[in-house]
Amino acid sequence: MKLAIHLLTWNGNKYIPYLFDSLRKQTFNNYKLIILDNASTDDTVEKIKIELQNFPVEYELIINKENKGFAGGHNQLIVDCKTEYVLLLNQDMFLMPDCLEKLVEFMNSSSEVAVVSPRLMKWDFSCPSLTKRGWPTGRESLPEFGQTSATPSACLDGMSGRPTPSWKEGDIEKSFTNQIDTLGLKVLRNRRVVELNAGEDWSSCHCEEADKKADEAIPMKQGIATSRSGVTRNDSAEVFGVSGALPMFRKSVIDEIGLFDETYGSYKEDVDLAYRLRLAGHKAYVLLNAVAYHDRSAAGPENLGDSIAIANKKQQSSWVKYHSYKNHLMTLIKNEYWQNYLLDLPFIKWYELKKFVYFLLFDRQVLKGLGELYKNFDQLKIKRKKIKEIRRVSWREMRKWWKH
Repeated sequence: MKLAIHLLTWNGNKYIPYLFDSLRKQTFNNYKLIILDNASTDDTVEKIKIELQNFPVEYELIINKENKGFAGGHNQLIVDCKTEYVLLLNQDMFLMPDCLEKLVEFMNSSSEVAVVSPRLMKWDFSCPSLTKRGWPTGRESLPEFGQTSATPSACLDGMSGRPTPSWKEGDIEKSFTNQIDTLGLKVLRNRRVVELNAGEDWSSCHCEEADKKADEAIPMKQGIATSRSGVTRNDSAEVFGVSGALPMFRKSVIDEIGLFDETYGSYKEDVDLAYRLRLAGHKAYVLLNAVAYHDRSAAGPENLGDSIAIANKKQQSSWVKYHSYKNHLMTLIKNEYWQNYLLDLPFIKWYELKKFVYFLLFDRQVLKGLGELYKNFDQLKIKRKKIKEIRRVSWREMRKWWKH
């Protein structure tokens, strides 16, 4: 078995029926599904256990007593992973039927592919066509916590299978939008990290003449051969890094560059890992003809100006802003070449100054992150030293990714 899928859940009961429907319809099923629930307080676990009735592949369900977060949860699973590839799966996803098959085929096509993500599109989960699933009551039994499937193709405990969904054929498709969620991570010269082409219409992005910006933003590839002709549905694109929402990693690469940094708490863990992957000389791709839909409302348009982007943070909680601000600075301290930092210092300082002034005026709680940075600076230096040991790429080579 080449692939393990690690599904991390937390209070995601509304997504579970749809996510599992998409997994059941996959044309590729040679994988093991490992589900880790991060101490949900709703009925997420109950919904998962219903979905696992007669699930077509081998699975394992693990229930944490405390929430270990994104990094801690995935690290808990990755440590014990023995497969060649590992797919990290968010609960708020819906995969098109051939998504897994295309991702695995792309990973098989070249050993230079360290990580690949499908094209992520926005999923309008508030769409009225998505009705609540009605489950029959009075079930006699459900799988116990931590239970694994002994016979993947057989019903569990003599049950005939999960209940029939209450939505109608075509309801889910109505919730799919033509807006891009992300085509990967893009790093600007001021080190602001944005989601590539977020919020743009895929039809326009697909049009060769209408998307000169997208062609400039990422080096497009037709298979492995470079092509600058624009985005086509058969293209793959090499990007700085991929979103943490649905990446498929080569496990040997994670063994080399290390796990997620659990001191981040939440946010920017995927950016930190993308830096380390690049510094170690590995490549990241987005596969544009493999598609999944993502219910993420937080990602703004890629071309949002810095000032507007900072003001847009009003929509985020102080907790989110605190971790995002702190972790962004931690990522730079750990990973940046000092040569590149000095060359781009005016851009970086101006961007950080604008953020600092904004938080000083409107949300001073966020600035407590600076105190945590100071307190943990010695640990950051140790981590930076370890990252320097895996560097295989020069500071000049890294500069091609810093976009204006």
